[in-house]
Amino acid sequence: MSASFSRAFNSTFPFLLFISIVSFQSGILNSFGKFAGPAAAPVILNLTMIVAVFAFVPFGETPAHGISWGVTIAGLLEILWLHFFLR
Repeated sequence: MSASFSRAFNSTFPFLLFISIVSFQSGILNSFGKFAGPAAAPVILNLTMIVAVFAFVPFGETPAHGISWGVTIAGLLEILWLHFFLR
């Protein structure tokens, strides 16, 4: 049980760094009066989680493992999304 939890935690842990970067990028964009990009970023998380349920859950050890990879990928996609608006 704890080994399974550890693997799911390890795949989700980078999300903390990713969401911190997203928050920083959102603050920069908000300070310039650009609100659309940061407001749409949570949509990317939700859509990626939905895709992860269908793409990763059937191949994971447990459903939590597939969703944990989806969360991490969503954080990376949010960074890329906001980077587009910071250009």
